Amino acid sequence: MSVEEESDPSVIRETTTPDPSKSARTTSDLTLIWHRCDLRLHDNPLYSSVGIVSAENNADTGIDFAVPSLSVYIFNDKHFTPRPSTCNPTIWDAVTTGPHAARLLIEAVTDLRKSIHARGGELLIRTGDPIDILPKLARQVGATEIRWSEEPGIYERDVSRNVRERFIMSRDLSDVKIVTDIGYTLYHPNDLPQNAVQWQSLAHPKQKYSKKKRKAKRSSMPLSKTSKDPMDEFYDFMAKHLIVDVSAERLVGIPRIMGDYRRAVRTHTSVRSCLPTPEQLIQPPSIEHVEVGNIPTLEELTRYRLDDTRRPIMGMSKDTIENVVNAAIAHICIENENDSPNTNETDE
Repeated sequence: MSVEEESDPSVIRETTTPDPSKSARTTSDLTLIWHRCDLRLHDNPLYSSVGIVSAENNADTGIDFAVPSLSVYIFNDKHFTPRPSTCNPTIWDAVTTGPHAARLLIEAVTDLRKSIHARGGELLIRTGDPIDILPKLARQVGATEIRWSEEPGIYERDVSRNVRERFIMSRDLSDVKIVTDIGYTLYHPNDLPQNAVQWQSLAHPKQKYSKKKRKAKRSSMPLSKTSKDPMDEFYDFMAKHLIVDVSAERLVGIPRIMGDYRRAVRTHTSVRSCLPTPEQLIQPPSIEHVEVGNIPTLEELTRYRLDDTRRPIMGMSKDTIENVVNAAIAHICIENENDSPNTNETDE
């Protein structure tokens, strides 16, 4: 690419970049994959270099070698435990995941485990705080890499940052490579314009902008011989780990008008192609000492809602809460009856 093309923000750049995590990996490595809201195998970037994909389904990068991996889903207690409501925190409680949403979540995790089992892998189930569970699990299985998907919510980004800091600050886990990605947005964050100048020039291409380069302001305080430039530390961190930035600072300058946003994005990039589903997953040589874990029942996830000592949830009475929970449980019972074979029928 020429110098003019590098300085021109309107030039469309290639979006299908190779995965750096595929290089210099051996069968002695172990990747721990933490599922959050991405409860699927198809078009999931977390499995881009751990599963075996035939050349027919992936003509560009047919893989005949796969790194052992273990998948895990964590039922976070905070998502099912009542908390003070934002609308009336002194009187009412609220809950992040309601009974019917919990029912659908159980079904999705169950289907994901079946899909992983069908390909020779394993989905571990844990209940608790991911910040505490993931480091312990990484130590137990001897993971050399951990992967998860970033989520743009404020709470979700805080959880991701806390997990990342826990691994970095732990001496025995500091060598574990952290890889994050995102696979449920139309455009990948890495493919979007990088700053406000690019957003404005792409959204309004007919306007003229100054091409003068501003010199980056550096701190006037000289660095001591023993100190290290903070930017060098940042680049060293990014060279070791692969982190997708979904923070608000990353999207500074994004147009507020939908037409301007659409024009800028379509000029700058394109939608990435779907990733193939891995046909085979490789388990670690020995995981007998690792507890697989059971998927909790809906009764276990909703037990806090029926506690007489707790405050009303969004002003609903205890009878109303019981009716909602029982309706979700009854729906599961009906589905189980429909899925089970009819034992009353006899062969003629």
